[in-house]
Amino acid sequence: MVYQRHSRSIFCMVMILLLFFVSTGDCAVGVQPLVIPLQLKPGETGSFQFKLSALDNIPEQVEFAIYQPFQQPDGSLSFIIPENFQVNQWIRLDTTRVLLKPGEEFTVRGTVKIPLNAKGSHLAAVMVEPKNFQANDAMQLGVRYAVLLNIKIDAPGLRPTAKVNAFELIRNANGEPLVYAVVQNNSLLDYYTSAFITIRDNKTKRLIERVELRPEVGWLNSKSEMHMLPGSILQYYGTPNQVLTPGEYELRLFYQYGSSGQILLSKTIQVKSGDFYYQENKLKRVSVSTDYLTFNGRPGTSMLKSFSVENKWNQPLRVLLEPTEIEPNYPFSVLKFVNLEFKPGKEVILEPRRMTTIIVKANFPKDSVVQGNYGILKVKVFSMGPNPMLLEESMLNLEAVVTGTYKTEAEAVGISAARDGSNYLVSVIVKNKGNIKIAPQADVVIKGENGKTLGMVKVNGTGEKEQAVVPFKTMTLMGYAEGFKPGKYQAEIRIYHGSNEIGVSRLTMELK
Repeated sequence: MVYQRHSRSIFCMVMILLLFFVSTGDCAVGVQPLVIPLQLKPGETGSFQFKLSALDNIPEQVEFAIYQPFQQPDGSLSFIIPENFQVNQWIRLDTTRVLLKPGEEFTVRGTVKIPLNAKGSHLAAVMVEPKNFQANDAMQLGVRYAVLLNIKIDAPGLRPTAKVNAFELIRNANGEPLVYAVVQNNSLLDYYTSAFITIRDNKTKRLIERVELRPEVGWLNSKSEMHMLPGSILQYYGTPNQVLTPGEYELRLFYQYGSSGQILLSKTIQVKSGDFYYQENKLKRVSVSTDYLTFNGRPGTSMLKSFSVENKWNQPLRVLLEPTEIEPNYPFSVLKFVNLEFKPGKEVILEPRRMTTIIVKANFPKDSVVQGNYGILKVKVFSMGPNPMLLEESMLNLEAVVTGTYKTEAEAVGISAARDGSNYLVSVIVKNKGNIKIAPQADVVIKGENGKTLGMVKVNGTGEKEQAVVPFKTMTLMGYAEGFKPGKYQAEIRIYHGSNEIGVSRLTMELK
C-alpha cells in the first residue's frame, strides 16, 4: 500500500480560474480575493468586497456581471450568463463598471440578501472583465477573472447525500481495464469526496489491488479529494496496475463524502480471455525487492537499510530515485525531519538482466521530535538515449520513527452500513489523531433508542497489505452485523491499537 491522501483539500482547488479570451497579452489588472466565503441565515443580508489594482501603465475599463457556475463531469467549472439563476436575484453590486487608471486601486462592494425560504450551498461568480484602451482608442478584451461567492445558508435538517449512478469495469481507449463510477450529489450541500475500489479474487478473497478513483481534474492536479457542488454529477475513474488474468473478481467501491458520509457497493465480474489488452509497460521491466523502508533511531543517530532493483529487460535502463511527500506540507514528513542519503546515488544505470543494491541512510537530527515521519520513495525507470522516456514507476513507503513515548489517539468520524444478503456490512471511518502510525481495530457496540445494548460488531481493515494508517489520515474498518432489522441505532465505537484503547466515539447508524 502506498499511503493515500485523505486530508481536506482547500476550496481554491478548482475555484481559482483565469479564463483567456481574445488577448494574449499580460494581465493588466490584479484581483483579490478570488474566493469569498459567506455564511448566512435565511432572511439575513451579508456584504462582500474585492479589490482591483492596475498593473499596467494604460487605463483599464473594468466591467462586472453575475455568472452562474456549472461543474462539469470531469470536475472543472464552466460559466454561463444566467437566465433563471435564483442566486442572481440575491446579489447587488455597488457598480457594474469602473475606469481604473495606472497605479490606482478600487474596491468593489456588494451585498447578498438571502430569502426566508433559502437553504443549502450556493455558488455564484462575479465576472471581472478588463478592457484596455489601445493607441487608436479601440478597446480589447484581455483576461477574465471569476470572483467566486461561496454562499452557505444555515437551515435545520440539511445533510449531505450522494447517489452512485454507475459502477463498472470497462475497457479504455487502449483496451486496458478501467474502473468507472458516476456519482451524483443529490443534496443541497457542497462537500469534498474521495473514492477507491478494492479488487479481490472472488474465490480466495485475496486482495489483488486497491485502486484510487478521481475525476479528470483530480488526476491532472494530483488531488485525491474533489470538491463537489450540489446537483453535480462527477465521473470518477482509475486504472488497475495489476494484470487481471481470466477469472472471477469482486469489485468493492468505497465512496466517501462530506465529513462522515460513505457509500459501499460490491459487484462480481467475470474476466475472460481477450477481454483486455495490456501494453508492454504493464509487465514491469524493473522489479523492486520491497514495498517498505522502515528506520528507527534516537535523536542524533543514523540507520541503514537496503533494497535491490533488478532489470528484467534485454536493454539497459536508467533508474531514478525520487523521495517525495505523502502530500504537500504533510506535518509528519520524512523530507522535513530526516536527512536521507543514497548509495551509490539517486541515479543508477542497470544493464540487461542485472541487479544492484541501493543503500539508504537515515540521519536523525539531534533536535528530532519523538514521532513517526512518513513519505514515499518513487523508483522511476527511464529508457536510455538522448531522449529518455519514463517507462514505469514503483513506489516504496518510507517510515522514519524517532524512538520514545508516542501519542496514540483515534476518532471515528463516520459510520455506514450496506445490506449483504441477510446481514449488514458495517463500515467505520477512523482518523489517526496521534503522532505515530497505528493499526486500529474497533468494537462497535450497537444500542437501541432506549440505550439497551443489542449486539457488538468487530471491525478491522479493508484488506490492504498493512492494516495501518499514518497520523492525520483516515482508514476504513469493516465487519458484519448479523440479526439486525432496518432502523436507526446508536453506535458506541471503541477503537484499539493492539490491546490499548485509544478512542471512543458515539455516532448514529442507519440500517436500510
